[in-house]
Parts: sequence; C-alpha cells; structure tokens
Amino acid sequence: MIITTKLFGDVEVRDDDVVHFPEGLVGFDDAKEFVIVEAEELKPLTWLVCVQDPDLVFPLAEPGFFTDRYELDLTREDRALLDVETVDDVESYVIVTLADEENPLCANLRGPLLINVHSRVGKQLVFCDERFDFRQPALASCSGALAK
Repeated sequence: MIITTKLFGDVEVRDDDVVHFPEGLVGFDDAKEFVIVEAEELKPLTWLVCVQDPDLVFPLAEPGFFTDRYELDLTREDRALLDVETVDDVESYVIVTLADEENPLCANLRGPLLINVHSRVGKQLVFCDERFDFRQPALASCSGALAK
C-alpha cells in the first residue's frame, strides 16, 4: 500500500511493516495502525506515521539517546498484550519533542512505545515513576548526533 505524508511524500508500506497498537496511543485512542519510517538524513530519529491519518506523525528515538539508566519492567498484562516473555522480544522507542533553546530535543521517558519484533503489535506504556521525566534532554554525548 502507498500512504502519502507531508514529511516524506508517498511511502510504500508492506503489510508486515504495519505496527498495530490495539489500545491506540495516549490521546489518540482511535489511531491503531502505524508504520515506522526512517530517513537517512534524519537519523537517529525515526518517525511513527499513522496509516489511517498520515498527517499524524511522531518523531521517535531509542531511549539510550536520553538516558543510560532506562529499564523497562513489563507487567503480566503488558507481556500478554505484546505476546512476549521478556523485553528482549521488543523494540523500545520514546517520543521526541522540541523543548527550548537550551535542550532542543527532549523525550518522554514516561510513555515509551514497545513493539513486538515478530508480530508487530505495539503498546504505549505509561509510567508514574518519578525516576523518568516527561522532558528528558538528550545525553551530552548524543545531543550532537540528534541536532545534526
């Protein structure tokens, strides 16, 4: 299938590239199917594009660009929904935001996205854990790569 996006133009998507979020994303309960689009010139960011509404796009990065102490503890319900035994069976991403001039790129570490690498089922977790920030700046060692 072809989806037309403002950011990337026409993007060809294979059915097995689609990530299904049965519960949607926080604030976007009806958006259930997404694809991850990568553009070499925009790395290390990737983009989560909604199949139903290609204007709905979220910039993503791996949590390691924002913290070196990020451990995911999946509940029994999370593992059941994702159909995984351990976090080794998932890819994890955080949504990136533009914050301010001092910390231009930040990530929401309290709302990571997890995707089963085999079934392509995803879930957004919501943490109330104070160790994680809604606007975590990039690590100094990674901020140059993210700002390019």
